[in-house]
Amino acid sequence: MKLTKIHSDDCEVCMSLGDSASTLAKENGFQYDKVDLEDLAQTHSPLRDYVVGVYVTPNDGMVDLPIYVLTTDKGEIQGSSVVTTLKEVENLIFAWNKWANSQKP
Repeated sequence: MKLTKIHSDDCEVCMSLGDSASTLAKENGFQYDKVDLEDLAQTHSPLRDYVVGVYVTPNDGMVDLPIYVLTTDKGEIQGSSVVTTLKEVENLIFAWNKWANSQKP
């Protein structure tokens, strides 16, 4: 699994969180990555299409940041959330882990 932070250099919440979620990712056995929103916008990818479809506000094109996305090793999106605190990142990971563990026989 991978935890990806989508951010922008002019996002105050993004800067305040920094890479603190990387520790949570590591503790849960996830890889950690960061993607700048501007770079993502210029790259045709399933992740970009997902962010546009789920997080871009219709009519004004705005996006709330940071967005944390959980993906499988194959790049399949499993969950995501706009967060304002590290606790919200922890909750995203916890919710996914709880769901994943419920899927095991």
